[in-house]
Amino acid sequence: MLAGTAALVPYRDARDFVLSRAHPVAARHVPLADAQGKALAERIVAASPVPPHPLAARRGIAVSSRELIGASPYSPIFLASRPVSVMPGDRLPEPADAVIEEQAVASSLGLHEIGQGAYPGEGAVLPGSDCPQGTEIAAAGATVTPAMMLALALSGITTLPIRSPPQDTDLRGH
Repeated sequence: MLAGTAALVPYRDARDFVLSRAHPVAARHVPLADAQGKALAERIVAASPVPPHPLAARRGIAVSSRELIGASPYSPIFLASRPVSVMPGDRLPEPADAVIEEQAVASSLGLHEIGQGAYPGEGAVLPGSDCPQGTEIAAAGATVTPAMMLALALSGITTLPIRSPPQDTDLRGH
């Protein structure tokens, strides 16, 4: 069709000729560190929530907000065991979902009094608050950027399906 002719070929014929012989580069898995600048072969979703468990966002005492419902200086809640002290980034013990100031706990005769309430997530980072499970992190065909690599690493993803010619491929046809 195209060989040996000196005449111009209509655009549609040339396009069809090229597309009939073009095939997508096969997807291959590479380590996350080697994926920057490459095109993703498929959609990437968070397999688990990030963070996977509640974390302290400030220094204080880890508490369960449910246990403190209705607590006030005039109607304190008494606990038989001292709540756990936490630092920013610490995992909260079960069933804690909030962090209050250490001064909010008064201890006397083996009882620990808390005279304030707390709401879920107060002073804490709850599971999935950064990235819920099933959230799309990157679309198929997207170019892997440093910011995307950070999000993927925080989601526990270590390899990515990409579409990129292998490094030893000579694309000039020689």
